[in-house]
Amino acid sequence: MKYFLALKRMQNFHLWVLAFFYLPQSIIGFYVYDQNYALLFLAIAFVSLFSYLFFFYIVFGGGYFHRFFHRFWKSSFDVANYPFVVFGAYFLLIVYAIITTDQIALFMAFKGASIDELARSREMFLRTREGWEAIFPYVNALFVMAFLPYTIASLFYRRNKLRFYFLIPFLFCLALTLEKSVAILAVVPIIILAVNSGKSNKSFRIIVFLAIFIAGVSFLSRGGGQDNMSTVPETGGAASIPEAYQLFKCDSQLCYILNRVTWIPYATAIDWLRYQNIVLRGDYVLGKSIGVFSTFLDVPKVNLERDVFEFQWGQNETGTGSSNTVYFIDAFVNFSWFGVLLYAAVLALIVKILVLSDNVPIKCASFVSLFYLGVNSLPPMIFSGGLVVLIPIALFSRQRIKI
Repeated sequence: MKYFLALKRMQNFHLWVLAFFYLPQSIIGFYVYDQNYALLFLAIAFVSLFSYLFFFYIVFGGGYFHRFFHRFWKSSFDVANYPFVVFGAYFLLIVYAIITTDQIALFMAFKGASIDELARSREMFLRTREGWEAIFPYVNALFVMAFLPYTIASLFYRRNKLRFYFLIPFLFCLALTLEKSVAILAVVPIIILAVNSGKSNKSFRIIVFLAIFIAGVSFLSRGGGQDNMSTVPETGGAASIPEAYQLFKCDSQLCYILNRVTWIPYATAIDWLRYQNIVLRGDYVLGKSIGVFSTFLDVPKVNLERDVFEFQWGQNETGTGSSNTVYFIDAFVNFSWFGVLLYAAVLALIVKILVLSDNVPIKCASFVSLFYLGVNSLPPMIFSGGLVVLIPIALFSRQRIKI
């Protein structure tokens, strides 16, 4: 485990993530999908992979970049020194969201709500906000993807006696919407820290806890809180996945989770390529799906995630359903092969900065962003997914490695 999660080899971590989500799946894809799409996906993936390695080890690999990086002025200010401020601001956001919504998925699950009702309440918690509240999802993303993972990692790195008093309420807040993978945001930095500290037993216990937590949330999100489990629908709505998207042909909770984790990311990536070919008729979006870019050009924003979701499943009641995909497919749909090279170069630069940083907690927290790049586009991960916060900290912090 330490080989895959070592800080000294963190430049390879997202490559292992990509291999897990897409390597065996891309082989199976030749037998499931149109071979043209399966071959195109494989070609894009390999171009992206080798471009990333080229930029990381060759373009940004010389001593000149190391010297350039260490010329940045280092500050003793560290946001992690103020955990009460960071967590206080986040908890205020969550309390306001709770007060101003009628439906909270976690509480509804214990009252026996249906799967579709839980899915609807999950969307309404933050994503359907309008007016000035529309900024809530972005503020929440910056907290849960950057500020809080970094602060948690810092608290555990320094063995702060209050670290668990911050971690447990954070996990509770993450569970409110019953999104199955959100515990990763809080726990993965701690796992990385434990592994690199040589505490294999501790890291194993944390991984077991993470698995149990995710399994429990998944159970509730699939209607496990209903008194009569026979009333949980086996097909239709949010209860199941259409046949075309099922690799494992069974209806159990375990098969559902395995399918969502090991097959849907690849199937969604193929659907992005199908959408680009069928709906866009082979045209490219040319950056209009990137909020900052579309605002700068003064053109309407294209919400690719929601458009592809509607192309796949049909849109949900709240109109907020999204189908995210791996960064190199988003790069291709936006800017063709040039985008694949550009995104690989940007990612290589980001990872190089993180590798060269002396800040251990920032390295641990960045594993969250690097993991989510396996199923998300690069621009959202930069601007609202936490990297816009983590990179400046990596550049200007003064901490030294002690593990």
